[in-house]
Amino acid sequence: MAGSNDEVTRSEIFQWIEKNEKAIYLPRTPMHPIGVYFSPKSRDYTPDEFLPSFRGLLVMLLQAHLEFQVVTPRTLSQFQGETLVLPNVSALSATEKTALKNFVANQGKIVITGLDETGLLQTEKVVRFANCPAKEFLRSLQTDFSKGIGEAPPKFLRALQVRQDIEVDAPRTVASNFAEAAGRPQIFLANFGGLVPGKVAVPNRETGIKVRIPVAMGKSLSYLPFLGEPLTLQGVRNGDRMEFVLPALERGAIVAVIPPGGNK
Repeated sequence: MAGSNDEVTRSEIFQWIEKNEKAIYLPRTPMHPIGVYFSPKSRDYTPDEFLPSFRGLLVMLLQAHLEFQVVTPRTLSQFQGETLVLPNVSALSATEKTALKNFVANQGKIVITGLDETGLLQTEKVVRFANCPAKEFLRSLQTDFSKGIGEAPPKFLRALQVRQDIEVDAPRTVASNFAEAAGRPQIFLANFGGLVPGKVAVPNRETGIKVRIPVAMGKSLSYLPFLGEPLTLQGVRNGDRMEFVLPALERGAIVAVIPPGGNK
């Protein structure tokens, strides 16, 4: 941050971080993630194909408000999610291929984009996209961010859908990430609406963002805005779900579910 902010601003930010360090830094565990496979060999051998696909997929999931988990060769056999995406993965070891076959055999779903070295048979649990939608999505963002942000292919997103206990209804200019920390489901929000590199550094305030959770999960949320104080939000029941309308989002916020009888 040296040279980017004045001393007063830096002091305010660090004091806020210190005050809320548990909410920010507690270890996080996945809930119902879409797996995104990071292949070191593909990065090394075919970086022009793999890296744009990998990066584009992460951005797409953040903006579509879908939970994800990065999976590597070391963690592949332990991945517990329902869907795993291989974005232009060009190199797989025999061990990786075996782990992928086992994942499908255990009712996991694999979505392959672009290059395909899996050797997996075509089934309803193995979905292929010949041209990588994530790579094209990243290219459109780099060409015209304001236009490209709305061009995530719906067919591809439908292929990735998994069971989501927590739903976020927000513009695509708001990125959301999900995790469980200290036994509490949390959503981490970042607002990029209206930002223009080198011109506009303050995002537009986003209003009307909604969060929906199962009634059994809780009936209230903790809302911690960036540089602000925590608020407790009460939901409105709609069938078997509680719906919350968040305060206007400025730069970002941390939303945490307050479990029944739990602490704020």
